[in-house]
Amino acid sequence: MSLHHSPQLDQALAHCASEPVHIPGAIQPAGCLLCVDEQSHRIVQVSANLESVLGLPVDTVLGAFLFDVLAQQSARMETGPTFQGMIDELNTLSEERPLVVHEIRWFVDGVVKVFQLSAWRDDHYVAIEVEPVPRLRQRRILARINQWLARLAEAETRQELLDTLVSGIRQLIGHDWVMVYQFDRDWHGTVVAESCAGGATSFLSHHFPATDIPEQVRRLYSVNPVRSIPDATAKPVPLLFCEPSAGQPPLDLSPGMLRAVSPAHLGYLANMGVGASLSLSIHSADGLWGLVACHAHQPTPLSPALRDAALTLVRMATQRLFLLQEREDAHYARRVLENRMLLVDHPGKMFKPDQLIDEYGERWMDLFNADGVALMYQKKLSHVGHTPAPEVLSRIVNQLNAEHHGNVPWSSDFLNETALMEVGRLADLAGMLALPLTAVSPPGWLLFFREEQQQVRYWAGSPEPKPVVVDGRAVMNPRRSFERWEEQVAGQSVPWRSIEIRLARELSENISIIIFIHQVDLLNERLRKTNQYLASLATTDSLTDTWNRYRIEQELEKEIAVARRYTRPCTLLLFDIDNFKHFNDVHGHEAGDRVLKVIAHEVTGCLRESDNLGRWGGEEFIVLAANSTLNDGVHLAERLRAHVEALDFGELGGVTISVGVAEWRKGDTRKVLVVRADEAMYRAKSSGRNCVKY
Repeated sequence: MSLHHSPQLDQALAHCASEPVHIPGAIQPAGCLLCVDEQSHRIVQVSANLESVLGLPVDTVLGAFLFDVLAQQSARMETGPTFQGMIDELNTLSEERPLVVHEIRWFVDGVVKVFQLSAWRDDHYVAIEVEPVPRLRQRRILARINQWLARLAEAETRQELLDTLVSGIRQLIGHDWVMVYQFDRDWHGTVVAESCAGGATSFLSHHFPATDIPEQVRRLYSVNPVRSIPDATAKPVPLLFCEPSAGQPPLDLSPGMLRAVSPAHLGYLANMGVGASLSLSIHSADGLWGLVACHAHQPTPLSPALRDAALTLVRMATQRLFLLQEREDAHYARRVLENRMLLVDHPGKMFKPDQLIDEYGERWMDLFNADGVALMYQKKLSHVGHTPAPEVLSRIVNQLNAEHHGNVPWSSDFLNETALMEVGRLADLAGMLALPLTAVSPPGWLLFFREEQQQVRYWAGSPEPKPVVVDGRAVMNPRRSFERWEEQVAGQSVPWRSIEIRLARELSENISIIIFIHQVDLLNERLRKTNQYLASLATTDSLTDTWNRYRIEQELEKEIAVARRYTRPCTLLLFDIDNFKHFNDVHGHEAGDRVLKVIAHEVTGCLRESDNLGRWGGEEFIVLAANSTLNDGVHLAERLRAHVEALDFGELGGVTISVGVAEWRKGDTRKVLVVRADEAMYRAKSSGRNCVKY
């Protein structure tokens, strides 16, 4: 859904985005706060409820030295970790450990109470949150956590995992709703799993607009994965300054648990009938994936232990979630690989473009969930399935050539919102994935099409924001209704997944090489010298100067023939760079290409003269170890893995590889040998990466 923007709406959204939610100048009354100057150790800020929580008068604490206060109050503290011990431990803080947490026992009104202290640094200050800890049966909590952790570990599908997660958290903390809320590319959220008490409104499969969780709020989850609001009706407690006129900067409360809630968010919760809320973030390698949102009708105190227990379940589920996703992706990748291998199943076979589409077009449509596929190069067109008319296809390719250069795929699942809607009639086609064939001269294109998928989308209330004018300024008002609101979605196809785009790109590289070889064959008789140069291009990876896939397949066939004839061992190593997509996203593809070059050079230097290295595709490489047993191959793989791990790429850090090893067995074809090596490599990845499997 796209917003219908107006000047008033843009002003309201800008005002919302500028709200300093991380520095509210107040906390929730579920605990108290002290702020200590790191240099002088003076207490420069406290929450107004300090005395009601710890029994310390504000006027005697504010401006005093922390250690003087501790000395005066030492009789009120039982043995164990103290404020001072925690302050000392702050020296150990790092990005991996931004928070120090301790428990203390403190006499308040003659009664021993337990408190959890959480401390973090903010510029020149140390902030200390103090939360009362109720007496709980820790063993019972631990047993329940272990029970649900075991169930999460047994989940075999992502949906089963998420359903187990919401059930476990709701049973643990007792809230009325627990939902898994997944973000889409536009930051709209969808409830993909839910557990709710009887009588509670179900939001399963409902969508929530991106404006419900603004960007600055989403950013806070990268600092603190937990947002706890035990009482949405409670009044915030202001922070009191030692010297209000000194211009002391506001305290950043992002890392803490007690940060006061934005009035707009409190209005939102009230309109939703929520008295208490707990949100726990789910992060993937690409960033914020979603939230576990827990709501209760009434204010519901939540102990730090239960809050931490819920976070433990989320973290376990997160690991399992993306492991299952990787497993699904690996299975899908193997299917695509098998089909790519069909293209070179017969060495030396030359294809014309129309032959490729005739022989494999239907198979490719099935692989990539497409309704039509077209191949065009040198004004030659072949297509199958549901595609635009040939003249429209030609205009599409012309526009792609004019506006999209390089080897980057182009995709859309809403063609009517792109410039392509002007090229001609697309009928009911709404999605297109365009893959450039860069090895072909001039460049060609492989095009996949998807039909329009009309559907009804359910929203939790109207997704259109309705700004109001307050004091002459447009502001966002919290949504008042969460009744089901229907949106008729038209003109849109099923979105292209990132793995589909990546694997389709690898397929297009294979097709590009095949067409390229076809072109070389046509020129072979007349351009001998040029043909030699082109043959070199066809067998050498241009980036790493190693064998390319075609050369690997040719040499592997030869080596298998030798092994079969002379009963000589032959071992294949297949490895790729761990988390390379994330590396490229962080450092850029130019840095990624540099890493590929270095690794190819370093690995080549570790090989025997009889061993050969080739780039299989993307970040995957193959080592063909002639006259080597499985044991020899495993030793070689371990040596290569350790060597790569020890490489230093300066500001880029280091990388690791996962290696699969397979020895040729009597009767093995090239395809069988590669598949066994590939399966071993994926076992290495599933075992934690940076290891060798066979």
